[in-house]
Amino acid sequence: MNLAIFDIDGTLTDTNRVDGACYGRAMELEFGVISVGKEWKFGEVSLGRWDTYPHITDSGIIREIFQRAFRCDPEAEEIRRFIERYVGLLKESYESSPHHFSQIAGAGHILRQVSKTSDWRVGIATGGWFALATCKLKCAGISTEGIPLSTADDAVSREDIVKSCMAKSQSHYRVDRFSKIVSIGDGVWDIKTARALRLPFIGVGDTKRLMQEGAVHTVQDYRDPDGFIGLLEKAEIPRTFWRR
Repeated sequence: MNLAIFDIDGTLTDTNRVDGACYGRAMELEFGVISVGKEWKFGEVSLGRWDTYPHITDSGIIREIFQRAFRCDPEAEEIRRFIERYVGLLKESYESSPHHFSQIAGAGHILRQVSKTSDWRVGIATGGWFALATCKLKCAGISTEGIPLSTADDAVSREDIVKSCMAKSQSHYRVDRFSKIVSIGDGVWDIKTARALRLPFIGVGDTKRLMQEGAVHTVQDYRDPDGFIGLLEKAEIPRTFWRR
């Protein structure tokens, strides 16, 4: 038996833009930290670009922001309050602009199709928190019932979140090991995670950018389910490019 592990934002749901906006707004409202594009600022102090942070996950970003702004880790109550605000902003955005929560074409269908094959099962691993992940999936109309899900509640790093999904999937599908595990994602960090874990990878979305970062196989969306399942069989570990 094989396992296909899907990311969420940009991979199953077209929510990267609204997700980033709500994260930044929640950070500003709760802690006074302002997001300007990819930059974070607290008062007059620049906290740097979020994409240079060690872990591009909800839990990793908030910890790094707190370390740079306040020289401490966020307390559990602060994280709880932040997530509550973040979810509230997402729901407000959905009520006013539901089109910002569409699914990548064919995403809901591909989860069912892959699960129906004799050789493949599905898991989901996201750098977002559980409450945010389930909110976005629901808004996009994607059912994940019966699919193992690992989130930023399980770990800080993307590598550990994917490992958590692998472990949950082994337990859920009652297998000792998977013959092949393929990671599916849309971000550069997804490629880096797959490379670090030595996992075959399929990129979703910006084909040119993903292949420049090492992806061997990419798709724009899932409107060709048979073609996508064929790629799962052929998927390779991302290439490594040595840059000067």
